[in-house]
Amino acid sequence: RVLLPVSEAAREAAAAGRVMVYRCNEESKTWEEVGGIYDPAGCAVSFRTDHFSKFALLDFHRPE
Repeated sequence: RVLLPVSEAAREAAAAGRVMVYRCNEESKTWEEVGGIYDPAGCAVSFRTDHFSKFALLDFHRPE
């Protein structure tokens, strides 16, 4: 289980479900959504992985 801290500026977006964990795919040079669950008490997004990689929290606004 990995926890990525959410900055104060991004907490509202995380609570709205717009901030997700993405993994960098080195072969295709793209970011792939991993998901994650935001914990407002801990101000972090948690996810599970079974390998090392480059991960990032990205704010992605999905059209409604």
